[in-house]
Amino acid sequence: MSQESRIDQRYQATQKATLVGVGVNIILALSQLIGGFITQSQALVADGFHTLSDLVTDFVVLIAAKMASKDPDDDHPYGHERIETIATVVLGLALGGVGIGIALNAVDRLQNPERLLQPGVWAIALAVLGVVCKEGLYRYTYKLGKKYNSSLLKANAIHHRSDAISSVMVAIGVSASVIFSIPWLDALAAIAVAVMIFYMGAKLILDSAMELVDTAWESDKVEEMLTLIRGISGVQSAHMLRTRKMSANVLVDVHIEVSPHISVSEGHHIAERVMAKLKK
Repeated sequence: MSQESRIDQRYQATQKATLVGVGVNIILALSQLIGGFITQSQALVADGFHTLSDLVTDFVVLIAAKMASKDPDDDHPYGHERIETIATVVLGLALGGVGIGIALNAVDRLQNPERLLQPGVWAIALAVLGVVCKEGLYRYTYKLGKKYNSSLLKANAIHHRSDAISSVMVAIGVSASVIFSIPWLDALAAIAVAVMIFYMGAKLILDSAMELVDTAWESDKVEEMLTLIRGISGVQSAHMLRTRKMSANVLVDVHIEVSPHISVSEGHHIAERVMAKLKK
């Protein structure tokens, strides 16, 4: 399969997964926000705003996937796939901002006890619904991301997993608050959600930044490639192997030495064998 076909398939998978996420998030956000206000759960409202922010990032993913699927041109001879990496940074920044906002609001309520709310029983059911929906989206999106080796889909899947974890914390905090009638447990759950969201965002930003500054592939993979190259017939030695990631691809440069007594054409065929084996 050609690289263009792989990119196109990855875009179609990203579009499909993201549209599914949009549909689920719209229904879930409305349920959490309306239910949170009715049941007086700060943690549930915070989770609802978090889900609402996912809709924005879903559209960022769609736009980035479309742009990254474009064919190489004169200005971008290596293609446009780094746009996926930049979009992943945007996802990370969005997560970090949501986390900070939720934490500040919860801390403010803890400092002003009169603003604390006592959640109702139905808040527990809505919190559990959030866990189920987000975990389902994570499993579906990550499966597609792994199948098509899409860093953007995997990043969005991690986003869904962070939502699922935050919803678990919300469910625990709301349940404890309802059962023991302790309002500050709900606010504490909101802070726990915020910390987890911020951590996930920071990790996405760091991983993408490493790719943007052309960090080498894993050292064990590089050694594996060198061993493979040196074992190919006609290769006398191999060195100066350099690697860098670009979305789902790994770009490789390597200097191979062949016998000085063979023709240029033979040397070229050896180089092509090296390239074919590495790709395989």
